[in-house]
Amino acid sequence: MEEALKISDLDVIKALGGLPDRKIHCSGLGAEALHKAIEDYLAKKEFRPSLKQDGENLGERNVRNLQP
Repeated sequence: MEEALKISDLDVIKALGGLPDRKIHCSGLGAEALHKAIEDYLAKKEFRPSLKQDGENLGERNVRNLQP
């Protein structure tokens, strides 16, 4: 994960063998999307509702309470 977070827009350009000038911004979007996906994964991995009440997941109970 740490290595993937170090990937830059220039790394993406090099891996693709270059990009036309008008598409250079796409390499930044790709690197940014990768970083955001990793950050999202790590955030979800850290937040795991594990507290149980009456044999159910508290997250599931809270979702049911929001439904009409």
